Amino acid sequence: MKIIFLLLPLVLFGQTKKFVGKYNNNFGEQMILNADNSFNYSWGVDTGHGWANGHWYTKNDTIYFKVVPIYDTVRVVGNKKDTLLLSQNNVPERIEVTEEDFKYWNLYNLFGQNSSIVSKLFYRDDKLFEIDEKGKLITQKKYFWWTSKYLDPWYGKEN
Repeated sequence: MKIIFLLLPLVLFGQTKKFVGKYNNNFGEQMILNADNSFNYSWGVDTGHGWANGHWYTKNDTIYFKVVPIYDTVRVVGNKKDTLLLSQNNVPERIEVTEEDFKYWNLYNLFGQNSSIVSKLFYRDDKLFEIDEKGKLITQKKYFWWTSKYLDPWYGKEN
């Protein structure tokens, strides 16, 4: 019985090890799956960009994502109340802003932290595929306005 408990972590790590790595797609997105089951997601096109961090777990060959938002504590100068707002970077901070800056805070965050990434991806042959609402893999090429081309929709793993 002790042998089972000693081998269990090795077996579980072996099952998730194949998923660990850096993946990119043709649409400016990157997904990094870390061995500690955390992930870092980012996207960027031209001057627009966004990111999200969180945890991932697997069930068979489907990877599920749980975003963990990062907040800044923001205070308007002269006000005694603090407000929690989505952070513009990966580090929670305490920030004092003017009333004018506070009005535009959410506008600044249009290209910041993004909690609306896909909730799950399917792993096959070192690729991550999105899954549509009917449970089917999205494999058909998608039109990308930036390049005016139809491109493969999956994330490919970097070697």
